[in-house]
Amino acid sequence: MSSLALAFCDRVTDVIDEPRRWGFTYATLPGCPERGAEDGRIDWHADHRVTFMVRAVRQPG
Repeated sequence: MSSLALAFCDRVTDVIDEPRRWGFTYATLPGCPERGAEDGRIDWHADHRVTFMVRAVRQPG
C-alpha cells in the first residue's frame, strides 16, 4: 500500500471585522502545489438577511 501526502501553505492576507460584516482572504505561499487565493465573507443586512460569499481562484503551482 502506498500513500501520498501534500502540504498546502496559506497565509491570511486580509481580515474584515466590522459590526455587520466579517470575512477573510488567504493566499498560497511559495512552494505550495497550487497558486491562488480564497475569500470568505458574511454580511448581516439591515433587513436581517444574512448572506455568505466564497470566492476561490486557484491553479496548479
